[in-house]
Amino acid sequence: MKKLLTPFNIIAALLLLLAGGAYFWAARPAPIPEPAQRNEQPRAQAQTVALYFSDAQAERLRTERRSVQPEARDAAALAQAALAALVSGPRNPDLVALVPKDSQTPQVYLRGTHYYVDLPDAYGKLRYGSSGETMLVCGIVRTLLDLPPASSERDVTFLVDGENAETLLGHMDLQDPFRAEDCPVQ
Repeated sequence: MKKLLTPFNIIAALLLLLAGGAYFWAARPAPIPEPAQRNEQPRAQAQTVALYFSDAQAERLRTERRSVQPEARDAAALAQAALAALVSGPRNPDLVALVPKDSQTPQVYLRGTHYYVDLPDAYGKLRYGSSGETMLVCGIVRTLLDLPPASSERDVTFLVDGENAETLLGHMDLQDPFRAEDCPVQ
């Protein structure tokens, strides 16, 4: 008569039990997840920011201080709220809006000290000359770079419809980031 409890048979039986256990463990129904708790971040407090608009001759940037309400308590949300206020136009009748009424607000992203402004494709179809393009670009640059906390290391890079662009309207080079000194305020 042959032995049943040989080392080979014992190891094979253990492996068979482990394989069966693994099969039943993997075939069990998935647990039903708990509904996610929505973590509402409290809205940030309204902040007063400097918005830069053009003068009537499109020669100088003029400041208008306005209170904006960001959606969250971070610098990117404040930047987006400031651009929305900038696109809505000035309240002072002596100032000129940078874009036509009802224009889409550009998306702004913040990585470290670098702002990335994604201008809608419609901005590239504006019929502005070189002064108008300068006022548009520099108004956005100065508005963003003057947001708190101000830093000399900050810069603004422009995209058009999500892509790198050489220029917006053919008058300014958008390939390099803009710093505050690129758009002086007189």
